[in-house]
Amino acid sequence: RIFDRDDKRISPSTIPHAILLMKDVLINADYWDNEPKIFSAEYAFDGILGIPPPLTADAVKEAGGAFEIVECSNGLKKTFTRAPQLPLLVATFGHPSKFGDGLPVVFSWPVLPSSVQATDFIVTLNTGQTVIPDAISIYPNSDYNERNTVVLVSPDLGNRLRPDEEGAEYPVEIRIAKDDTPLMLVGPKGQVSGVGLTYDTRYHPYVNGPQLIIAKLSVFKNKGDDGPGSYGINKNSGKSIYRRNVEYRLRILTNWGISPDGLLYIRPDQYEDYFYIQVELQNGDVINLTKANYVYLLDGHELEILGLAELGTKSRRYDDCYVDDRDNQIDIILKGDEEAMRLIKKVVLPSNGKYKAVYNPGGPGPNPEKGVRY
Repeated sequence: RIFDRDDKRISPSTIPHAILLMKDVLINADYWDNEPKIFSAEYAFDGILGIPPPLTADAVKEAGGAFEIVECSNGLKKTFTRAPQLPLLVATFGHPSKFGDGLPVVFSWPVLPSSVQATDFIVTLNTGQTVIPDAISIYPNSDYNERNTVVLVSPDLGNRLRPDEEGAEYPVEIRIAKDDTPLMLVGPKGQVSGVGLTYDTRYHPYVNGPQLIIAKLSVFKNKGDDGPGSYGINKNSGKSIYRRNVEYRLRILTNWGISPDGLLYIRPDQYEDYFYIQVELQNGDVINLTKANYVYLLDGHELEILGLAELGTKSRRYDDCYVDDRDNQIDIILKGDEEAMRLIKKVVLPSNGKYKAVYNPGGPGPNPEKGVRY
């Protein structure tokens, strides 16, 4: 259901991008579990979605968001913020929710996009208050082979106080409610109602960083790795980045998107900065695969990590001006022997020691404002 600023119904014809995005197209989308469930539903950020135009540094910072002008390697400059302007929110979510909070809900199966409505979700806060979000969308999980994550938007989902601080407001439970158009998930045997699924929150965005939920190894297929209309122009698949070398895909799923500093974006050449893959040999030895572009010999079989994909487009030179697709899925692209791939046990996102930390989208960025909690 879509409402205008006065909570009157908006005709879908006035928001063609949102309608296009929510059409029922799923191609090669992943099933992450044998059962339909909510993997994660965690409060992500406060008050930075839907900034009324013009989108200036002062407007973003007043809302508590990060804003940075970055110099690119080609001498040009690019503006970065994770606070979308109100017209963009309307285009992708179909509702002008000003200064909205965000809450991604990650399912084990893809959703049927046309069944996704704001009234499907009831969010219970620590205060006992219940909130029905203003708006909802599968954006930025817009690729046809994704679509298992929806994002709830409302200015009433919480604040920036930590749970141990007086006056803190934050979600504690998310429940899928029954309405006139029940939320449907698409499983191996067809559509299944999501009504009754619940999730008790475990993480807080102003206390915890992003969490890796699950990873899935599969033979690489490029089919479905695009989206409708302008949502499909970001050619970021393993094939787009690594051409014919790609053979396998280790896709990871996180509860929020991840960023080097909450503002900038992870690049395809940064596997060694953020991840390692763990394999177990036949004799029980465990080996951490920390290097990209290196051929590992594992029980006599080859495995090479080419790098990351499902981020942004291929570039001859990656720098701080790189932009990704802003969703919560990243692919580690592999080539080699199937026998070596079957030795993979886990992928690790350490965020400590020699590995760079990852942040929730929103901030602080490279130059945070003093006194602002991002």
